[in-house]
Formats: sequence, structure tokens, C-alpha cells
Amino acid sequence: MWRKINSRDIFGLCLWFMVALVIGWVAYTIMIAREIYQFFRYHLERFEWEDVVRYGIVITIGWLVKSCI
Repeated sequence: MWRKINSRDIFGLCLWFMVALVIGWVAYTIMIAREIYQFFRYHLERFEWEDVVRYGIVITIGWLVKSCI
């Protein structure tokens, strides 16, 4: 289930937006690699798909803004 967004999530969204402004689509690869690393490193119960979707949307917006600038 989707969970509520807290201040840590908002901070992460802002950072991924800025990363996408700087490096564009490469941010997708880095974000997915980070999520996989966290899944195995911290032995999470499940893969956090909601984070991948949420950050993916923000990265897409940042990439589009970068393309327009």
C-alpha cells in the first residue's frame, strides 16, 4: 500500500529532482541501483516499488525541465 509522504520523502524527492536537472536520464539508473542496494543491504521485507514510482515521476519531470532549458 501507498504510505503517507513524510519530510524525509519530500527531501528525497527534491534531491532526485536536482540530480535529474544535472545528469538527466542517468538518474533513473542510479535511483534503481540505489533501491536494489537498499533492499539487499538492509534485508527489507519487500522491494519498495512506491519509491521507484515516486522518484521516477520526479526524475521524469526534472529531465523534461532540463531538456527545455
